[in-house]
Amino acid sequence: MILSKRTRNGFSKEIADIGPGEIIGEVSLITDEPHSVTAVAHESGAALVLSKDEYLERLERSDKVLAMILKSVVARLRGSYT
Repeated sequence: MILSKRTRNGFSKEIADIGPGEIIGEVSLITDEPHSVTAVAHESGAALVLSKDEYLERLERSDKVLAMILKSVVARLRGSYT
């Protein structure tokens, strides 16, 4: 699966080529912001989809400090994608 991102000048730039078992969309799930990349599959396959509600339910059952750390790390990483 190819992950690409729109550059400031409007072009599409490939940023990763990921394989089976990889996770996509996790940053938007954690930050509740729009997706920052586009994913295009090389071939047909299956995906496990975790809804925002299911994610929040799982987060409620998890350690709150770890959830805060996760959000902080993602925010810092997202800032480095530019």
